[in-house]
Amino acid sequence: MPTRLSRAGRFIRSMRFQLAFWNTLGALVILLTVSLGFYLGVGFLLVRELDQVLDEDCREFLLLVGQGANPDAVRSALARKVESHTEQLWYGRLRFPDGSVIEAGPIPDVVLNDGWDIADGRRHVADTCLVQYSRGALKVQIGSSLSFVADDLGRMRLVLAVVGLAMLIISPVLGYWLAGRATEPLGSMLAMARTLQPVALDGRLPQRGVGDELDRLAQTINGLLDRIQQYTVRQRDFVANAAHELRSPLAAVKASIELSLDRPPSIEQGRETLLDVLEELESLTLLVNRLLLLAESDAGGLVAAGQTTDLSGLCQRVIEMFRGVAEQRGIRLECGIMAEGLARGDRGMLKQVLCNLLDNALKNTPSGGMVRLNVESDHRTNPCWLTFSMTDTGPGFPKEALPKLFERFSQAGFRVRSGGGTGLGLSICKAIVDGCGGSIQIDNAPTGGARVVVKLPCG
Repeated sequence: MPTRLSRAGRFIRSMRFQLAFWNTLGALVILLTVSLGFYLGVGFLLVRELDQVLDEDCREFLLLVGQGANPDAVRSALARKVESHTEQLWYGRLRFPDGSVIEAGPIPDVVLNDGWDIADGRRHVADTCLVQYSRGALKVQIGSSLSFVADDLGRMRLVLAVVGLAMLIISPVLGYWLAGRATEPLGSMLAMARTLQPVALDGRLPQRGVGDELDRLAQTINGLLDRIQQYTVRQRDFVANAAHELRSPLAAVKASIELSLDRPPSIEQGRETLLDVLEELESLTLLVNRLLLLAESDAGGLVAAGQTTDLSGLCQRVIEMFRGVAEQRGIRLECGIMAEGLARGDRGMLKQVLCNLLDNALKNTPSGGMVRLNVESDHRTNPCWLTFSMTDTGPGFPKEALPKLFERFSQAGFRVRSGGGTGLGLSICKAIVDGCGGSIQIDNAPTGGARVVVKLPCG
């Protein structure tokens, strides 16, 4: 166990490093994607905004000339624009219908060489944005350098690079810390697991109460520990009760033999001693066989595989077996066969179930009472079911005993042990019926007495 837990600890540490690595890689990929999108988006918006501003300036000068402004006023307006947009290297020129030209600002040579024979609209040439509009012989060209846009984008690249470098340094540390927080519950689970012992399974894995996968894992493991603890306690009680049941007949056998050895008996006395010993050995054999059957049931060895039994015929045969005992005790024994068919299960095992239940009912039904066995079927479901129910007119079970009827060595009030039984009969019945894929229920009938209902799948 310590070796496995230490390996689990190394696995958690390795997982912590892996989580930190993938967290850092994911953060960098996201940062790179967002930065690239932001950079391209801002560059597009800056150029688009410049295009719109230049377009508005061009329309403004067309309107100014159209309103009859003289060349001096136009030249003055161009000069003001150039002066107010010095950083953008703004320029402009106008050609009037008479062929005269007014221009201002640092006009690039490529624009001068192109002259006026270019299509109206916007275009980018030689890191310059140019807008031209015509109104008859009047042409207006307004432009601006794109260098300030490139400068802004360069500063943005520098900022993004600094942020990326900071993320590259911070992400591993932050990722390792976050991974530690994420794997901390696993460490707590390991610490608790180290304290668990087969004889002390009271500890449970801690839960944070946030309902995530780790909480569900802890809840699942705690449920498993609950079932293991219940099984361990049940097995411990089963062994203790079995030892207690075996002790009494063994003590009786030992006392009989010791008495015979101390005082040599006569032939008749020796015969009686041997008969007493044989009776106790028969009880021991019955008890051991029942314990072996329950052990086989716990190991899953009572599963009915391809075995079927004529349930109605078996019930009639068992009723006939016990009819003499019932008549001797003054009990009326009735059987109602309302359905016939094959039930899944071994004939010998199902016969043992019927015998146990019928014997228990006869022992606890007073003289003048009645025990009735009915066989019915339900073909409306898939698979179909065969049901036999047994009712008696005895005192029934105490209410506090009903939840514990199928516990091994259960006293179950005065019914189970009144005939000197071992307290395993009902446990064996449930084990056999469960192995057949059926169900068994016991309660008190509304009219008084006990009622047992056993449902078995059709074969």
